[in-house]
Amino acid sequence: MDRRLLTLALGMFALGSDSFMFAGILPLISRAFHVSIGAAGQMTTVYAITYALLAPTIAALAAAVPRKRLLMGGMGLFVISNLATIFAPNFGIALATRALAGVGAGMFSPTASGTATMLVPPERRGFALSIIVAGLTIATALGTPIGAVIGGLADWRWPLLFVALLGAAGFAGIWALLPEVPLQPAISLGKRLSPLTDSRVVMVLATTVLAQIGTFIVYNYFSVVFDRAIEGSATMMGMLSRIGVLGPFRDRRNGATR
Repeated sequence: MDRRLLTLALGMFALGSDSFMFAGILPLISRAFHVSIGAAGQMTTVYAITYALLAPTIAALAAAVPRKRLLMGGMGLFVISNLATIFAPNFGIALATRALAGVGAGMFSPTASGTATMLVPPERRGFALSIIVAGLTIATALGTPIGAVIGGLADWRWPLLFVALLGAAGFAGIWALLPEVPLQPAISLGKRLSPLTDSRVVMVLATTVLAQIGTFIVYNYFSVVFDRAIEGSATMMGMLSRIGVLGPFRDRRNGATR
């Protein structure tokens, strides 16, 4: 396996874990900052929205920036932002650091996908992209269980430290292993968004967005539903959240629907 691709996948795993890990520790964050569960959930929302909106924007605006520099800058900002969240003195600053982490993720994610295709021969580009996407897929399955167990056994800040360490490892790997790759032809933001002029594309995207909103609103508050029933057991929360994540995937594989 190409170590360069694995390094990029590790970075994607860190980004994905940062998205899903909060689902396992929302009650802890709520109590730590003395805010409602709904307010605590905004720490996930701010990160996700910033990530989603800035990924295509940064990809277009930073087309002339060397890929290795952009990857290291994005991952470095991501790591620093997570460390800043750990030491945030109040909830407002914690939300701001989550937004900065989303900026770092928006810098890293599209750049990693594009860079992966430049590291391999043309006939292996699909395989390279599958390795990168696997980082996010694994984070979807393991992010919440890891956050629930680490946070329950220690403190809500420890899962963020774990994510920051993953990001730091990815940063080190990029610095040590990744060569400079040729810049791809610049694609303007307008051209990237041009498919949205097709009503068929808009309908598919709208359906997907609504489905994902419904899924992840429930998923994000998973720990809140079970917190009192399991009396705060970190191990049990990790087991339940893992079943909650993998259940839909298992049903789709077997041809079932929920």
